Amino acid sequence: MNIPFELAVELRDAGYVFIRNGIEWDGTEVNYPLWEPTLSELIEACGDNFLKLTNFSSGELATWRADGNEEINNAPDWGYSMGGATPEIAVARLYLALNKP
Repeated sequence: MNIPFELAVELRDAGYVFIRNGIEWDGTEVNYPLWEPTLSELIEACGDNFLKLTNFSSGELATWRADGNEEINNAPDWGYSMGGATPEIAVARLYLALNKP
């Protein structure tokens, strides 16, 4: 999996809707892999607030950073920058940062 179940639950709780073929995810761990969001779905969910995704690799260690628009949710001047071991995790964390209450 590119996104751990626990992060998927956080996404769901923040308002991200998991839908496949018109059916919404029931929230169970056993069914989660069928509903795991793709990178393109996560980027689309961030909307115009998604700026870029950057890979910082060093040997076997890969780190990804997703950057978001600084003009929203009273973000600091430098905007949002969220990291993760996969691009999906980085963008999922960005979605969560952009959708804080």
